[in-house]
Parts: sequence; structure tokens; C-alpha cells
Amino acid sequence: MRLLTRSLALTALIAAGLSAPAVMAQQVSDFAGCTGISNDIERLVCFDRVAAPLAKDGAEAAACVPMTVEDLKLDYTELLGTCAEVSGTVIQAADIVMLMQSMMDANPFYVDISGLTRDERKILLNCPTGCQLTVTGTVQETNYSKGMKAASIRQ
Repeated sequence: MRLLTRSLALTALIAAGLSAPAVMAQQVSDFAGCTGISNDIERLVCFDRVAAPLAKDGAEAAACVPMTVEDLKLDYTELLGTCAEVSGTVIQAADIVMLMQSMMDANPFYVDISGLTRDERKILLNCPTGCQLTVTGTVQETNYSKGMKAASIRQ
């Protein structure tokens, strides 16, 4: 039973995407300590207690980073493929949506809005001269230019 428990603990670590170097020695020790508990319920509670901070750290890493259009411009290359929450001026012209620092910004970011809900697209239609909005999505090339694939927008 102990061998099975240790195997399950190791499998849980691997399934969580954690490599041995990334897991701190104390956390490994804490997981190992759980394997010595003979009562199934107490052992599960121990594993849950030890794993909780790891799950929290992973969720925080996956969260979108709030920033301005200026931040996006300065750090675009490093941000490619990550989630960003960018606040700025947004304007739609036909099927093209642009995210800018201001209406005078000559270097806008293009926004792919294909994943937005009807209500979110309606927000864009109701601000023909530009609105201050927050766009959340993945930083990526859009229309062969610097941009984002929007997951959501809000006022």
C-alpha cells in the first residue's frame, strides 16, 4: 500500500506539471511525509494541504497581467503568447478593431474580436469615435501586425 501511495504522490506531481528542480525541497519533504500516514482520509487531507499552495501559484501565473498600451508597446516581444489585460482607447472601423494610447496614436495594436460575445461586440458598435475600454486576451500577431486576440472587453 505504501508503494502505491508513493507512486500516486509522484504521479500527482508529474500530472501537475512540476519538475523536481522546480519543487522546493520542503515541499518534496512535505509530500513524502504524507505517504507515511496509514489512514486513507488523513493521508488525502495531508496531500490536499501540501498541494494547495502549488495550485494557487499556478493559478496566479496563469492570470492576465494588467497594463497600459504603453506597457504593451514596450514589452510586446516578451509578452507574446501571454495573457494581458490592456486598458486604452479602442476604435472599430469596419472589421478592424484598434487598441491605442490615444486617438492620435499612429501605431495601434490590432485586436481580433472573433471570440467576443454579441454583447461585447455591441459595446464596440456603440462607440464609433473611440472608447476607453479594457481588452483582455492573448498577445499575438493579428492581421500581420502587433496585436491581441480578445477573450473579453469591458468598459
